[in-house]
Amino acid sequence: MTLSAERTAHSTASAGINGAAPAARAHVRVAVALREDETEALRVALEHVFHRPLALEIETTPDILGGVWVRVGDTVIDGSLRGKLETLRHHLRSQCDSLLTAGKWSGARTRES
Repeated sequence: MTLSAERTAHSTASAGINGAAPAARAHVRVAVALREDETEALRVALEHVFHRPLALEIETTPDILGGVWVRVGDTVIDGSLRGKLETLRHHLRSQCDSLLTAGKWSGARTRES
């Protein structure tokens, strides 16, 4: 976790003591470390989406390739490049399977031959 995320987590978590709703934890994965202004912008955006204060726990994980992966409670937002590529791979495989099952794929091969 970056220093700014720790400060954000501490300040938003203590909000519950001062009368505001306590902060929920947001587990965040990014491919590269975020600057302080990027961390703050992400926190503000996520609080807007989840309608509550959040304490960010940021993990730098290069295997997501790019983008941001977020989990708050049971909700996961996968905006990572790895997640998008996996979704694309699944979609393409499903389309190929459908074409093979319908017999359309072999017809396309016959025309090329």
